[in-house]
Amino acid sequence: MAFQENPLNTANKINDFNLPITGSLGVPNKPAFVLAVFGLSALKNSLLKNDAENTDTQVGTTRYGAPIFKFSEIKLSYSGSDILLDTAILSISQSKNIVTTTLQGRDGTVKEYISDGDYEINIKGVLDSGNMFVYPETLVKQLKDICDIKDNIEIKSPFAEMLGITEAVITGYSFGQVPAGYNVQPYDITLLSDVPLIIKAQQD
Repeated sequence: MAFQENPLNTANKINDFNLPITGSLGVPNKPAFVLAVFGLSALKNSLLKNDAENTDTQVGTTRYGAPIFKFSEIKLSYSGSDILLDTAILSISQSKNIVTTTLQGRDGTVKEYISDGDYEINIKGVLDSGNMFVYPETLVKQLKDICDIKDNIEIKSPFAEMLGITEAVITGYSFGQVPAGYNVQPYDITLLSDVPLIIKAQQD
């Protein structure tokens, strides 16, 4: 059976990030914890370059006082209810709808472009209570309520908006547990972008 290392131990090894792994009361530092849990050490060269003159606009702070910058903000909203995902990583990909046809005597296929496909969106992060002895039950319930909506939801994220994405449908989500992480709850959400359908009435 493969041995899985404690994410906190892994985080302590990420010396190149120069991030404190624990804060007050031994609570995991959220950026370092996310990097360790989701194995995102490849981002270390681009995450922590500090150029004060060209810093993005700060739009808020996390529970631990860490800054939330413009392009890292993610908020999911529906009908007046919303939740801010202040420690999350967003990835977006797009496929194309192409019909391939095989012709006798011709190697390969003939490709016919139909349209661009939906954007496939993935959000990974953690919810935390801010207290190492308290599970983030309220936040988990809030996120689950959003994930259970049977309709398209709003994605308020400058990064997503830059790609033309403002609405999406949640296709799946999961909550997992991690060792020594009672006060945090990792989550993984998958979505497909949605474009509002506008029907114009035809005049006689």
